Amino acid sequence: MKSGKTLLEETIDRFSGLGEVFAVMTREQIEQAKQIIPQEKVTYIEEVYPCGTAIAMRLAADYFSPSELILFTAADQMIEESEKLISAISSAIKTAQAGNIVLFGTKPTSDNPQFGYFVLGNNNRVETFIEKPNPSQIAELNKKPNSLWNMGISLMRTDRMIQAWETHFSPQVPSFEESVLSKDKNIYAFATDALFHDVGSFESLGAFYTTQKDSNLIHGDVQTSNVNNCLIYSEELPIKVLEVSDLIIVATSNGILISKKGHSQDQKRLFN
Repeated sequence: MKSGKTLLEETIDRFSGLGEVFAVMTREQIEQAKQIIPQEKVTYIEEVYPCGTAIAMRLAADYFSPSELILFTAADQMIEESEKLISAISSAIKTAQAGNIVLFGTKPTSDNPQFGYFVLGNNNRVETFIEKPNPSQIAELNKKPNSLWNMGISLMRTDRMIQAWETHFSPQVPSFEESVLSKDKNIYAFATDALFHDVGSFESLGAFYTTQKDSNLIHGDVQTSNVNNCLIYSEELPIKVLEVSDLIIVATSNGILISKKGHSQDQKRLFN
């Protein structure tokens, strides 16, 4: 990222002023994280293998007393003007302490079927929550002035989280949003105009890099010839690319990914 920090570092810095920070990761991820983030700054919680946000959140809940508030967030987000988000979180504390699940939302800037959407009603109550809506649902949501993107950040008491999890969770649906939030009827939300980017796919990195010649986004030791509309990222390995279009090519110390643009999120299928 432009700051020179990893997304995990930026996430910890963003929220560390609110209280103690916990991170749910696999053992391998914990060992990698410790290289850049000392254990004094974060308590690591080990999950045996990546099993979705719902189970990760339930694991974290065991570290808190029933009445404590927990702020859950992913580490693949870029949030500009994050002080606006912190202000919204501060405003939401009383609502969460009253035993409600609280979400945070921002105005959509595109029609994105990979995001969750909700419609905010009276007294900050969520009228409708749809995780990853289809195009026709997005068209209907766009007609509603109080339709917001779900930022993937939630605030709730420990006992409320466990109650919702035990009531709604399904092992076949590992996402907390799809498994729990889409079913729970007692959800509130606060809006913020902090600039929000979910870096859940390589395509979204385009928001943070300057487009170069022929609409390519390039980082690292990369040479191209007749290459168009590609995202090419290399940590150290020299890459030469010829006569291709609409590809994502990423080379890191963990391996190499090559994908057609628009399908990089499908990489998860390779690891299931």
